[in-house]
Amino acid sequence: MVVGANSFRFSNARAVLFPIFAALMFFCIGPRAVVAHPHAWIDLESGLRFNEKGEAVSLSQIWLLDPGYSSFATAGLDKDGDGKPDWSALDALLRENMRNLKKFNYFTEIYQADRTVKFAEIVEMSTRMRADRLEMQFVVPFEKPVRITAKRELHYRIFDPTYYIEVVHAEKKGSFSLTGAPKGCKTTLREPTPDADTVMFAAALDQTQSAGSGLGKFFAETVQVACPAGD
Repeated sequence: MVVGANSFRFSNARAVLFPIFAALMFFCIGPRAVVAHPHAWIDLESGLRFNEKGEAVSLSQIWLLDPGYSSFATAGLDKDGDGKPDWSALDALLRENMRNLKKFNYFTEIYQADRTVKFAEIVEMSTRMRADRLEMQFVVPFEKPVRITAKRELHYRIFDPTYYIEVVHAEKKGSFSLTGAPKGCKTTLREPTPDADTVMFAAALDQTQSAGSGLGKFFAETVQVACPAGD
């Protein structure tokens, strides 16, 4: 997790995946790398899960890291020499990642009207290599079930607050879903609309500069969920 390029220093970079994005200033991260924020990216899939009462209870996420950073993060994890990172090493990396991301709400913001949805402890998670890219899957459970209606829509965003990492749904249709939702529930993906000054500010930041913790929200997609019953 990054909260500014100079905010963290760790002796074992790979053991704390997201706090070490500052190291990328010395590393080529692929074709999207430019002298501007963002400097890395995550392709995202997300899904809202419901209980038998029709209440939203958790948000599932799949993060697929860009090839360059995946290579950097998994370097040295192939202990048996088969050309692939060892499963046990990947699992340890995942658990350390989740411990660090917990401090920052897993890059996740969920709200309903003026109320922020609070999270419980994550217990469901997994990881694997998908070709040359590191994939992380996890489920963010809600502290309390949430009733969604047309008048009380649920909104969620998944983003790096500093915009050092771009987080976008891989496909604008089909990469966010509802599981067990009441009949008639619908999702809408709202694209970010940053103003020209904000875009210029992000473009002026190089890899050594921190944007603070507020820039990412301006570039975050918002998924809006509405259900017809219960108004």
